[in-house]
Amino acid sequence: MNLNHRGKCGHRVPRAEVKKRDAVLHFNHQGWSEADDFFQHCNCKWGFFLAVSLKSYLEKGVGQPHPQDPNI
Repeated sequence: MNLNHRGKCGHRVPRAEVKKRDAVLHFNHQGWSEADDFFQHCNCKWGFFLAVSLKSYLEKGVGQPHPQDPNI
């Protein structure tokens, strides 16, 4: 995988939607020049951090922040 990302990085833009008993966070990538290998790598990492690491931190008090995250 080519992780040479100089000049290609975009950013994540969060938006929260609060309902009666729930909150939904929306994230999207903006500013990427193309959906290349590095874009997909970052997308997978964010998925891990939000779906696995943050969930574990909130439920058990222990997450897997960088650099303890898996090599994806």
